[in-house]
Amino acid sequence: MAQPGPGKFWRQYLPILRELAEQGWTDQQIFESGKIPVKSLSQITNTRHRYGIPAGEKARGRHHAIPTLTRVVSETPERIVYAPEETDAEPIEELWERAAKRTAREVARAHTEGVALVRLMTDKPVAISISSDWHVSTSSACDLAGLRAYAEAIRDTPGAYAIAVGDLADNAIKWTKQMRDIPDEWRLVAHLLTTFGLKMLGITSGNHDDWTKAFAGIDALRWIAEKGRIHFAPDELVYIIELVDPASQETTARYVVATRHRYYRHSNLNPTHACFRWLEDRVGQWPKAEDGGTLIPDILAIGHNHVACVEERTMPNGPIWGARMGAWQVTSTHGRAGGWPAQRQQPESAR
Repeated sequence: MAQPGPGKFWRQYLPILRELAEQGWTDQQIFESGKIPVKSLSQITNTRHRYGIPAGEKARGRHHAIPTLTRVVSETPERIVYAPEETDAEPIEELWERAAKRTAREVARAHTEGVALVRLMTDKPVAISISSDWHVSTSSACDLAGLRAYAEAIRDTPGAYAIAVGDLADNAIKWTKQMRDIPDEWRLVAHLLTTFGLKMLGITSGNHDDWTKAFAGIDALRWIAEKGRIHFAPDELVYIIELVDPASQETTARYVVATRHRYYRHSNLNPTHACFRWLEDRVGQWPKAEDGGTLIPDILAIGHNHVACVEERTMPNGPIWGARMGAWQVTSTHGRAGGWPAQRQQPESAR
């Protein structure tokens, strides 16, 4: 016996049911959408079976349970491709606004974090020690005993302060066999920084410190510095150091100390060459004084090459010193392979 045709209601809505099922809609989705005004889900299912309409979930595959498969990726007269709404890209205006806010913060940070004002309330002489390239390690040839004695000496000497200029941890995160030492190295760096008490004025990062950020996205040295309430800047930090008389509150002296871990205009034949090229390259970009004048550095100190030396040059505004700090790392596989001296002791003038 021939199957009777649909009644008046389904003559109107059967094409809609067929179209939605072909598009991949489930019976549940069709019922909940209200596109076919029936009272129960079973009416959709029974009618589909009666007229041999394939189930939408079978047409669409295993992902039929995703309720947000409504975003049209592409469409032609022959086919439509749907995807979850969650896979749609962030609207470009929202992306632009979010990126603009973040980059504005980064621009402001770049213009400001590289300068620190240090006011020392004293009417007595002060000493500021600049060191770099500690290369703190749990296993390699690093003078840990000397580093601790150095930190304790700064802490216990009235009027003595310290500045650190990068590569504080050896941080050989690039070599798998040494990765197990990394957490302990950072613990030792944090311990050393606390050993200085409140005498560490600021620190910058070096290329070894930056490896953790480059490989793991974690700026370990910045985190340690912020936890210890020590000013941190990546790569370069200029200190404006003012001596202030405690009684009169007047500034009795001002010194500008520019520090960075390394500089690209370096010479192995003349290590302080980088210091004075840096001075020249930044003409017009050094910090400004209250009267609008430029605060030319009195000292330019650069680390990185593990060679200690100092040089004084007489300039129109007075003497300017270039300094390269030695290392607390006695030697390393890299150093031996390159032929650098095994002992890099810092001369008294550079301490």
